[in-house]
Amino acid sequence: MRLLTHNGLTSPLPPHSTPLKILPTTLSLSPPTRSPNSPDDSTFVRSLLQNSRVDYFAVVKALEDIRPCLSQISCEHLSLPPELPEGEVGEEVVGSLVTLLLQIRVMEGELLDEVTGRRFDVKGGIANMMLLEDEVGEGATPKT
Repeated sequence: MRLLTHNGLTSPLPPHSTPLKILPTTLSLSPPTRSPNSPDDSTFVRSLLQNSRVDYFAVVKALEDIRPCLSQISCEHLSLPPELPEGEVGEEVVGSLVTLLLQIRVMEGELLDEVTGRRFDVKGGIANMMLLEDEVGEGATPKT
């Protein structure tokens, strides 16, 4: 699960908490992928920031959540300022965001809804956000 994906997740349980705490056991680092007609990764990340498509606070929190496992992928050096700088974002911050949002993947671990205490497994890089039968509200019908 890329941290860009994590950034958009909310708990499926009321009150639909965000951000979910990451409890990683295994991380991987993917090289950047490029297609001939797409913008480079730093341009893409700058666009996400300018259009408020990324919850920066959640990215900073995700970095702190995964910090104990960063040595697995030789990324202990990654850092972000606690708040997004005003105006133009510097290359160092953008570079860290590219690595965090697009290249680091949580391969194994859990996501924790800190409000309800519910944990969601992450296996093979995929977060299982399915609710258990007893967590589905009365009268709800499962979608097929």
